[in-house]
Amino acid sequence: MKKILVINFRYFGDALISASLSVRIREFWPDAHITYLVFDSVAGVLEGIETIDEILTVPERPGKWEQFRWMAAHWNDYDLAFVTQTSTRPGLYGFFMARERIGFTPGFTKRNWWKKMLLTKHVQEVPGPKILQFDSLLTATGAEPAKAPYVPQPHAQLPAEACFDMPYVVVHAMPRFAYKAWAPNNWSELIRRLNDAGLKVVLTGSGNVAEVEAIKAIVPEGANAVILAGKLSFGQTAELIAHSQGFVGPDTGTTHVASSTGVPIVTLFGPSNPNVWGPWAKGQTEPFKNSNDGTPQRRGNVILLQKHCKCLGAMGCLNRRDSHSDCLNALTMDEVWNALKELRIVP
Repeated sequence: MKKILVINFRYFGDALISASLSVRIREFWPDAHITYLVFDSVAGVLEGIETIDEILTVPERPGKWEQFRWMAAHWNDYDLAFVTQTSTRPGLYGFFMARERIGFTPGFTKRNWWKKMLLTKHVQEVPGPKILQFDSLLTATGAEPAKAPYVPQPHAQLPAEACFDMPYVVVHAMPRFAYKAWAPNNWSELIRRLNDAGLKVVLTGSGNVAEVEAIKAIVPEGANAVILAGKLSFGQTAELIAHSQGFVGPDTGTTHVASSTGVPIVTLFGPSNPNVWGPWAKGQTEPFKNSNDGTPQRRGNVILLQKHCKCLGAMGCLNRRDSHSDCLNALTMDEVWNALKELRIVP
């Protein structure tokens, strides 16, 4: 039995998108044992994915000797490793843990020439959607490119408090970073309109105290809304979304979770490049364009809204995580509502 390792040391969205590689590996090597190595803080996003046999985790910021001892303890445990990033750390883990390593070619210089030795096969990283970049790692083994790659859905049983007897829409209002955030008053208006359309609103999020308080602040008094922020795992969140009328959220990991379920999605983008980071729905074959012309884009059951952005590719107008983004502030409630109507999430 071939033992295969996939290494991804990024955050929730990227880690989940990389799970698309496990689907392709399973198709190419049906009997392989597939292990994912990720940060311990993001492992939950891979919960219950059927094409992943095992998940190993490491701290995001371990001590140097702690890191070395861990890698040495797993020396050559795997036949093959797919290294999904060009940075040094995932390359080192691959070098220690697998006899064969396939990864992306970094920009080699006189200072980092030694990185060539970390991989046994180099793949040129091409611009475009992450899901297609990851697929190119498998094609380096001789597999045909995927015709319709997809992100597999996390799974977990829903608790009773997340089961509802009326139609509902899942809203994920608070991204991890401020520059990806839509104005709070817009979310409040969206909740009111969804209620007026006869739909319950279920709000998801992390258990961070400040985030939970921010979510409470956008819920109008007397609204038919339930806050489940911090109460569900990623697998449970996926199940919640899968049973909903649809999902509304910004550029965040939970939006990628939503895209794995097949429900209609409206996603609100700020300065992030939608060609790279846009959600990839089941059956989707064409990526979102990085057109930056303010025109809504639809791919299957996903509509991506993004106004013209002067700071495209940066972290908001101030190029830092706590920045505002004028392009998101310019996105109106009516534009979001029209997208919901087009997808028939609302009448």
